[in-house]
Amino acid sequence: METYRLKSKFVESDREFLIQTSNDSNGHTIFSEVYVDGQLAEIINQSHPADMNPEKIISLIKITHGEKKKELETLLQAYRDTLANPNPDLLIQLGTAFFYKRLFQEAMTLFAKAAKLDPENHQAWHYLGMAEFELGHFDEAVAAACHAAEKRPGFADYRCSYGEALLARGNYPEAINEFEAAIQLNLYYGDAYYNLGLALLTMAMASGDSPDIANTLGRALDSFKKASLIYTDYDSVPFEQAMTALQEGNYEEAQRLFLQVLDTKKENHRREFAGFYMKFVMQPEWATKEAVEERITYLEKQIKRNPTYVDLHAELSRCYLEKARLFWKKGIEKYRETIELSPSLKSAEYCLEEAEKEYRAINEALDRMAQKG
Repeated sequence: METYRLKSKFVESDREFLIQTSNDSNGHTIFSEVYVDGQLAEIINQSHPADMNPEKIISLIKITHGEKKKELETLLQAYRDTLANPNPDLLIQLGTAFFYKRLFQEAMTLFAKAAKLDPENHQAWHYLGMAEFELGHFDEAVAAACHAAEKRPGFADYRCSYGEALLARGNYPEAINEFEAAIQLNLYYGDAYYNLGLALLTMAMASGDSPDIANTLGRALDSFKKASLIYTDYDSVPFEQAMTALQEGNYEEAQRLFLQVLDTKKENHRREFAGFYMKFVMQPEWATKEAVEERITYLEKQIKRNPTYVDLHAELSRCYLEKARLFWKKGIEKYRETIELSPSLKSAEYCLEEAEKEYRAINEALDRMAQKG
């Protein structure tokens, strides 16, 4: 079977975006790739039946390509519009969507503006540090993550992100201190144990024949074991290979494999939430019941990891109210269907009128709450 390919290219803020969609005739899969300045930013794929005829494959390629093109154009239009809006919350929301789409440069610009507009906004600094980290700007990542951790020292994830930035810059003792602080805040924080293990291993490798190397490596091994017990997705074939390499003294191979496992975990997390942020975070009016329920599930998991993170609790409260609004709207739609079926049913007319009146009040209340943050 032939390979068919569609391409779309456009420029935004001196950056070239290329979307390429094609089929893999051997794997019976459609691939859609996004390149930014020649670098692969995102790839999605979907399988199709092996016996699908060429005309349907071409049609599927066109549909997939069109959806990806529209998605990126919508994101970039929102980027232009939001940069002109002096609202830090909107900047952070859109920045998060760009971050999970691996468009880190745009995410960094949005987070940086949010932090400039509201220097006390700890979320802006936290996300800015994460974006700078992904761009390889480790000095800037350390500075931003430090701001976030100083403003909210009781947030375990902020301390862990700060530690990751310090580790990338080679500040091993300081990184270890931050990972240990995150663990003290949350004893069941698997990522903090994993990063602590990496920091200890990397410091041991850098220390040469230090008398304390055996103790450091023992602590690293223990940290990795705890991480895999808490977060079972770490416990994979590459992880077991890394543990074996560490125990056998093959430290460079162990480090390579541990980093591979961490990268895989981060990429899975990104893919899990990229679609959600496109639907919900960019524009609240895009919210659907499924999207809100996904967000509620995510927030509940995050609160278990960071029980003192007040902002997570506040956002979860808002999501429950948003879910109630969606169900209220659904009830109004059903009353309208009832009246269409039976126009003479006066009780339904009364209920619809009352429901619509209360729905307007609910919308107004939620809008006021959003403005207050």
